[in-house]
Amino acid sequence: MASAGADFAICPDNTYHQAFKFLIPKSPIPWLHIAGAVAEEARQLGYGRLGILGTKYLTESDVYPEALTEFKIAREIPDEADRERINDIIFNELVNGIFPETSRLYFNEVTEKLKARGCDAVVLAAPRYR
Repeated sequence: MASAGADFAICPDNTYHQAFKFLIPKSPIPWLHIAGAVAEEARQLGYGRLGILGTKYLTESDVYPEALTEFKIAREIPDEADRERINDIIFNELVNGIFPETSRLYFNEVTEKLKARGCDAVVLAAPRYR
């Protein structure tokens, strides 16, 4: 991309950011870190604790904790049962363009649980659908 004239690069997949620590030092151009961009925006909006909704791989990884720590923002993730169900919804429904009302309502329930744990905003960090 650099040889094509790009000034920077963006990876729209949250989970792939786990490999950024290996990629960034070898890249001739800077990469926009998705969780860093979220953290910066959250700080500008005055949020202090974010709930992270996404695949199990993402929510259980260091992608958001590392980025949020730099901005002194705390994070919460759903409990294990909710992480499992959200993972199933993402991979069996959302990525296939299926958006049942029951799943939307479930995400609302999990968001309310995160709000009760002190989150003032929630990030839906799910893969894009086909």
